Amino acid sequence: MSRNKATCKRPHPSNRRFGRQTKHIEKNVFLEAQQLYEQLVEQGIVSADLFYNLGTTYAQLGDSGRAVLYLEKARRLAPRDRDIQANLRLLEPPMNRAHERLWHQLMLSLTFDEWLSVFFIVYVVCALSWAAWFWRPRAQRSRLLKASAITLSVAAIVVGTCAGVSYYYTQATRYGVVLTPGAIVRSGPAERFSELIRAPEGLKLGVETYQDPDWKVVYFPDGQLGYIRSTDIQEI
Repeated sequence: MSRNKATCKRPHPSNRRFGRQTKHIEKNVFLEAQQLYEQLVEQGIVSADLFYNLGTTYAQLGDSGRAVLYLEKARRLAPRDRDIQANLRLLEPPMNRAHERLWHQLMLSLTFDEWLSVFFIVYVVCALSWAAWFWRPRAQRSRLLKASAITLSVAAIVVGTCAGVSYYYTQATRYGVVLTPGAIVRSGPAERFSELIRAPEGLKLGVETYQDPDWKVVYFPDGQLGYIRSTDIQEI
């Protein structure tokens, strides 16, 4: 699938006389594109380019929440893509990156499958190094080979840990994106509970299902728990 290289910045028609008509035509084009991309998603197609195009199309339509949602989906499949990263920074609220640390960015620099592949390669090379060292006669066992095997063992442990953390953040933990501007997060699953925050559109939160389908349990980066209307958030 080809990728729309346009950024999320809105086009500015040079001719004021036809500005409204131009914007109307452009909006119709983006609506048609959005419907086409949504149909592909409904068919079960999973593609970083598809999610990127749908995200930037929503941005052009002024729907920042769904734009962030699909750009996050695209980032999971292509975590090092600069276009995805640039558009996310442009659209997402600052709260989404307020708690990110360097190690967290490192974990997300590869997909879980990529971490698993790297671990497998390092593990195999490590095993071969130890086998080569043990199978040699004692007189021929070099310190360099043993040092290499030890280094590879440490590397396998580190990469394996990274793969585990990547699995936790991208597979085991569920995240959602707030779609409704100013959506209210409450201390309990009912309107009578106190308001914790009015969440900005595009805010990324940990999310879990609740026994009442009208509500979702959400988690802030600091661990605080809240409840939000199911219609106000969608899982990535």
